[in-house]
Amino acid sequence: MDRSEHPEPSAEGPASDLRGMHPSAVTLSGGPHRRRSRWITVSTVIVGVGLLAALFDFGLGRDPSIIRSPLLGRRAPDFTLRTLDGSRTVRLADLRGQVVIVNFWASWCAACREEHPALQDAWERYRDQGVVLVGIDFQDQRQPALDFMREMGGDWPVVEDPGGRTALDYGVAGVPETFFIGRDGVIRFKQIGPSSYELLTDQIQRLLDRRGWGQAWETTGGWERRRRRCRVLGCEMGSMFGMGWWMWFPGLLILGALIVFGTWAVGRSGPRSEGPVRILEKRYARGEIDAEEFERRRATLEGSR
Repeated sequence: MDRSEHPEPSAEGPASDLRGMHPSAVTLSGGPHRRRSRWITVSTVIVGVGLLAALFDFGLGRDPSIIRSPLLGRRAPDFTLRTLDGSRTVRLADLRGQVVIVNFWASWCAACREEHPALQDAWERYRDQGVVLVGIDFQDQRQPALDFMREMGGDWPVVEDPGGRTALDYGVAGVPETFFIGRDGVIRFKQIGPSSYELLTDQIQRLLDRRGWGQAWETTGGWERRRRRCRVLGCEMGSMFGMGWWMWFPGLLILGALIVFGTWAVGRSGPRSEGPVRILEKRYARGEIDAEEFERRRATLEGSR
């Protein structure tokens, strides 16, 4: 019998239409459902990945551990501290009318060692122009701090902070941190992390020229320097990728919701279970049974309903 003489059957036609057909000509019921289910699954995954990527992109540009200092634009907390060598006392109120740079540092801080040459160069340039640099030793011991200054150089006043009270007043979370105070005694700029020579001179000159008064800035010193500082000190950044739990948790919730929705949608769009007739159609399409056997078994199944 020539199978090509028979018309192409429909998946919804009677079983007798399949007699003598080639198995490849059979269109299985549920094919469109399978394709629809596949596209729903793929779309769900794409949307989930896209949303997570957007969260990552947003998080990579931020460091949630850095919070804008409430002191910016406000009068700097006063302090009266003795120098490391005990030779004199430095009182911030006595420096009113000058530009004051307050640098929190420590001898054990690798990033402080990195920024020290920039501080020294800026000090040499502006020390005779109404600029005062004050170093405040942070959570350190006196002798290592004195040894640090002898080794690195610099003759600006360096004071100790017993109990860290001044650091607490300034909200210092780690070192180095540098505060730029204008002639009016107001904190105009805060640098978290090492200060470069360019940053120091730019901010000092801005305050000397009285430009930008009434504004306040805060920067972070760059990701690579913060990562290097935290590797050396063993400090905790919250997230090396700039994302804390407050961004991870919603992202995971969104992804979980999309997976649940995709699973539900697939279940709604496709057949809930494969009945015996569909299984029979598959076997015929694969060539496991011929048309006569398919017709006989299908008639039996339909008769048993």
